[in-house]
Amino acid sequence: MSLPHNEFSRMVEIKKLNSVPKEYDLTPNDQELQNLAKRFLLLELMDVNSVLNVSKKGSRVFIEASVKGRLQTDKYSQILEFQEDVKVLLFTDKTAKDFDAEKLEDDVNSDWDCDLLEEDVLEIDIGEIVSQYISLAMIGMDAGVQEEGRVIELF
Repeated sequence: MSLPHNEFSRMVEIKKLNSVPKEYDLTPNDQELQNLAKRFLLLELMDVNSVLNVSKKGSRVFIEASVKGRLQTDKYSQILEFQEDVKVLLFTDKTAKDFDAEKLEDDVNSDWDCDLLEEDVLEIDIGEIVSQYISLAMIGMDAGVQEEGRVIELF
């Protein structure tokens, strides 16, 4: 297993996943919250919690979750609550019969954020996925509305 490489890493081995969803309850510790706040240029990030259901069918890894918490952007701002729904579909093999390149490139309005993993990837950092959805929640707060049809770069 590789070492964590960002502020909030939780590695999951792809080969240990199967079609029965496995639940992961992810809550950053105090140091991770501080590091994430620094990454996102926040005064404070607090009460972050997420429960992920992760499963694998063929060459597809499905990650569904809800990420919620509270943050404060600066000392003059109020504490804001956020919540983001996570629906990530990762393809582990671009030559597999269920890999759909068009979906990855053209279907940005899909409920699922899709990405193709590199061939040598043996683990998925579900903590980093949560971190990226915290970032997306902040963007939604800045815009004052929920985003639709967004594209994110997972790996």
